[in-house]
Amino acid sequence: MYSYFPFCWDKFCHIPTCHETAEILTSCTNLSIHIIPFKLPPDLKDNFAAAAWRNPHRYLDRDYRHNISSFRMTDAAVIEASVNRLASDLGNGRWEKLYGDVLHMESLDAGYYFLLAK
Repeated sequence: MYSYFPFCWDKFCHIPTCHETAEILTSCTNLSIHIIPFKLPPDLKDNFAAAAWRNPHRYLDRDYRHNISSFRMTDAAVIEASVNRLASDLGNGRWEKLYGDVLHMESLDAGYYFLLAK
């Protein structure tokens, strides 16, 4: 969904990487930090930016988008243009042609991690 909503990641992802966070935690706690990738399953119930990775129609729903902070903090005109482009591409089959392979994936590595401190 990055090509439709890059602002979800670009504008609001000014946080340390998981490796930087692990280093900070280690230096503050003297604990060993283990980084565990969290691959997103297709049936997530939460509403965060990448949660509907296999169900792009959810991003057309204003109520769904309203629960995602990066959508709420972005200019409505920018969102409307992106949603209209996604709706058009879903309607004319372009989205499936470009990204349809994702519909057959069992999980997606979208860069989320768990940090386990021991």
